[in-house]
Amino acid sequence: DFKFLGDQNDLERPSFEKYVEGKGNPNSNQNKVATTLLRQNIHKLIPRWKGVVYTAEAEIEATRTKTRPKFNMKFSHVAEGGKHRAIGAEEFKKWEEIGFPVAGEHM
Repeated sequence: DFKFLGDQNDLERPSFEKYVEGKGNPNSNQNKVATTLLRQNIHKLIPRWKGVVYTAEAEIEATRTKTRPKFNMKFSHVAEGGKHRAIGAEEFKKWEEIGFPVAGEHM
């Protein structure tokens, strides 16, 4: 993401700790909990994270309807600390542990 987006528009990159950790019922599907919590705050998120939330919703819907997801807007790389792949990146580790679709393949 372009770092200026957050500075210019008061938009933010959601942190797992702020938006998900310790919220919701721990026995619930944490991917769905995270998706719901982020969707409730989508107006605060930078555009790329909005795309990730739409992807999460699409994947939940696809599972429910046994169809393919209508969106696939995940991060393929992380720029901080030198460009590296998003899948398995430390920055997204907690998101991936709950099955949240934050990281994907390079197209």
